[in-house]
Amino acid sequence: QAAWAARPDLVLLPAFMNECGLAFVHKFKAPFIYVTTSGLTPWTADLLGNPENPAYVPNQYLPYDAHMTLWQRTLNTLVRFVSPYLRSQLVLNRLEGVVQRFLGDPTVSLSEVEKNVSLVLVNSHYSLGHPRPLLPNVVEVGAMHCRPARALQDAQLRRFLDASDAPAVFFSLGSAIRSEQLPVPVRDTLVRAFARLPYRVLWKWEGAAVPGLSPNVLTRPWFPQQDVLGHERVRAFLTHGGLSSMQEAVYHGVPVVGLPLMSDQHLNVRQAVTLGLGRELTLETLTEDDLVEALTAVVEDDGFRTRVRTRSLMLRDQETTPLERAVYWSEHVMRYGGAPHLQSAAASMPLYQYLLLDVVAVLAVAAVALLLLLRWAAVALARAALRASKRFAGRALRVLWSHAKLE
Repeated sequence: QAAWAARPDLVLLPAFMNECGLAFVHKFKAPFIYVTTSGLTPWTADLLGNPENPAYVPNQYLPYDAHMTLWQRTLNTLVRFVSPYLRSQLVLNRLEGVVQRFLGDPTVSLSEVEKNVSLVLVNSHYSLGHPRPLLPNVVEVGAMHCRPARALQDAQLRRFLDASDAPAVFFSLGSAIRSEQLPVPVRDTLVRAFARLPYRVLWKWEGAAVPGLSPNVLTRPWFPQQDVLGHERVRAFLTHGGLSSMQEAVYHGVPVVGLPLMSDQHLNVRQAVTLGLGRELTLETLTEDDLVEALTAVVEDDGFRTRVRTRSLMLRDQETTPLERAVYWSEHVMRYGGAPHLQSAAASMPLYQYLLLDVVAVLAVAAVALLLLLRWAAVALARAALRASKRFAGRALRVLWSHAKLE
């Protein structure tokens, strides 16, 4: 009861798979901000009225870039408009009954609650993908967690990297996926490929000792990832393509070889490839030769490193830090009672108005009416001309007849 009585000034709520938090938004009647960890979701864009044209804004769960084929744009459009509907039916509607019982209030509507969202903090930045239109209440704070690398504190790790002048490759599948969960054939492919590389390899491996591991590979259940990526010897990052990892790679200027496994990882890796920051492989078709070739290419081709360093400069070259922007706009929402002045009129428009379907209908009716009017006028003129020609022909015949009789 004491927790319910202490009304917060602001609620920060993840925008994906955390809809249960809307119960607290309703109960506290406090302004709230959505936070996205994997880019701007379509339903969040709709809530804010933010324009999201599927012609050039790829859905975060499709492996497309901004330049899509006709088929890709068709599928992207379908996913763009179907995914918010599915979320509403499969998540919000099912959760609503639970929240109503929890709060003892059968009138609670989660879809109405989340319409009061004041702002969204998006884990993205234009330097890491493709530019898109954003309203004032959509604030990019991508790479907020990135920081300059610190000197490695682990003596063994430091000796391993500094023992030779050979470049190093860092391999990690992030925090949600454990390398030991990889299928054994894939693990063995990695072991053989790493043994063929003339580089040192750091492998984030959480399980028991890897059989057949070559001396140029060091495994650990955890690495200080940003410090490793910032080390001068590390020249490539073999990654699953998680957004945080991709941001850290760009921030520290390290080209990538992407091995996406799920979710937005395919899009993240595809964008990196499109920007020339690395290569992409697939787990299903992964071969020893492909892995060696891809890693060798990103390490030896200075073009990859040049392009990723340019993107790193863009990512770092900001008027304020992502953290400062997040703090400023959070306080702005609290200072101005939820900041309704940031809301776009599009957020409350029915879809037919937002897509100008009613305007198209009016113009279509007007066009049809004009065509009918022109057709009626053309028919009337034709009939009048026909009658006039008949009268002229009749007079002409009478004149000829009279001349004939006189002769």
